[in-house]
Amino acid sequence: MQTASEARGTEPRKLAGRRYDKVFFGCMVVLLLLIVFVGFARSYYLAGVFRAPLPAPILHIHGALNTSWMLLLVVQAFLVSAKKIKWHMALGIAGFCLAVMMVGVGFVVSANQLHRYARDPHFDVLSFETIPFLEQVSFAILAAAAFALRKKAAAHKRLILLATIVMMAAAFSRFPVQVGGHEKFAVYAIYLLLGLMVLYDLWSLHRVHGATICGALLILVYLNFAVPIGHTAAWHRFALWMQSFNL
Repeated sequence: MQTASEARGTEPRKLAGRRYDKVFFGCMVVLLLLIVFVGFARSYYLAGVFRAPLPAPILHIHGALNTSWMLLLVVQAFLVSAKKIKWHMALGIAGFCLAVMMVGVGFVVSANQLHRYARDPHFDVLSFETIPFLEQVSFAILAAAAFALRKKAAAHKRLILLATIVMMAAAFSRFPVQVGGHEKFAVYAIYLLLGLMVLYDLWSLHRVHGATICGALLILVYLNFAVPIGHTAAWHRFALWMQSFNL
């Protein structure tokens, strides 16, 4: 049986963990929002959003949905900090519906890009398209897992954060930097975000949470195998099938 002194010794740690969770996850959401803004500022946000010269109409819908996701994360983090848990859970249903729409539109964007660049001799679109396509698959898996585990707060908020991190490659690749090329910079930057989550888990839990491990492993598989998969004959057959829709 736990003694009174032991109970007093463990209670502050639990309370501190809850307090720092709000700070850490809130700061991470704001950081991701800033990353998206910086990455797409020149081509989208500062270009007039709906008046931005995007190459296809579906990209406007894609941009609006993904921006809504980022803003929703900020609102959800605020509701948790304000202890409005019922509002947070109710809005989470809308978030799940938004995620479904994002994935559906994301696949249409992939098919559209395959069609738009089909005859470009300077761009191997068939091989490249594994990157955004598998990004959508990874996001779908992580978002679905987060929804399934919505009653397990520790796992849920980590999976939501990881689902958002996996989408950061597109933003990072548009940063005005030259560190080993935009693609390598994007990969290293995502590694850094995953590292922050692992370090926080080790500091706050003295272990890495299972959701962090599983989600990070999925993202690492995506980052390291998307390009090799893109050069396989099986993927090219699938990509040509998507291209045939002429979207």
